[in-house]
Amino acid sequence: METQPAPSQSSYIPKPTDKSTKPRVHILWIPFLLSLLIFISILIGIGIIIGKTFFSTKVIPTPIPTSIPDPTSNWKTYTNSLYHFEMKYPWYWFTYSYQNDPEHNYNFDIATITQNQIINGILPENQAKISMNIVYASPSIPINQWIIPHPALGKEVIATSSSTLDHETIYNVIYKEVNQNIQGKIVYIPLNITENQSETFLEIDLNYHKDDPKEIEYNQIFNQILSTFKFIEPTANNYSLSGGFKNTITDSDTNDFNSKIQSLGVETMILTMFPPRFSISDMTQEKCTLVRNSLSSLAYLSDLSLCRQETSSPGQSPGGLPNQ
Repeated sequence: METQPAPSQSSYIPKPTDKSTKPRVHILWIPFLLSLLIFISILIGIGIIIGKTFFSTKVIPTPIPTSIPDPTSNWKTYTNSLYHFEMKYPWYWFTYSYQNDPEHNYNFDIATITQNQIINGILPENQAKISMNIVYASPSIPINQWIIPHPALGKEVIATSSSTLDHETIYNVIYKEVNQNIQGKIVYIPLNITENQSETFLEIDLNYHKDDPKEIEYNQIFNQILSTFKFIEPTANNYSLSGGFKNTITDSDTNDFNSKIQSLGVETMILTMFPPRFSISDMTQEKCTLVRNSLSSLAYLSDLSLCRQETSSPGQSPGGLPNQ
């Protein structure tokens, strides 16, 4: 048998490798990874929602404050420059004053009707009136007794109380008329001015008929008027004071008067009248009150005026009530 020669090493050619035999990533892993990512995303979303719901601070919007209209914004203003206070009153109420005796009484009224409609001082039914007076409290009578109306006035007191207004203690009296079908309330406001050794008060008196259907409205307006009351600072130096001497004045009296005037730091002008009269001007209201209180004890003076302002503001009477 003929022997086949062995192939040489250099002529050996290896068989090509089949590519299908290389390792492959299993195709099932891809859906698994996608599902895992989706699951994790869902967990993160749920965590964020839970965190915002239970652990975050809830922001509550601040409500915008709404301003309450002032019912007195279009009311008229009464200013009393002599006693340094002011207050508002309804523009649709009528005002009138009584100043027949300005030395001892200052009174003005506001009412739902005109002065001519109040016949013989009797208030018609279904109407109301608020009277304001400057009154003087005797230092010898306790204030809780002084505010009780005198029996001659025909007012039966139902209740009394005190409260605070513009940092001052005020005194309240609720009453009814004995002989008339009238009821009301009085408020006394101290003006912190002493005249003739008596404390000065503003008396505000509301009265109307019993069982008036507008009773609640009247009291509401009365309280609104009180809410607008406030003291004002004196600024004018135009207060004056005058008085007269008795016929029996002596040189000693004249020397005493001049000495007292000099000690008060004011200048007096003696008028050429018999018996002579004097006048002091260019003072603040406080200075005028001080001088007046000092001179009121002099027995040789026949009379002594109240402190007065020499000029009035345009559109106002000397007491401050708007002219109508």
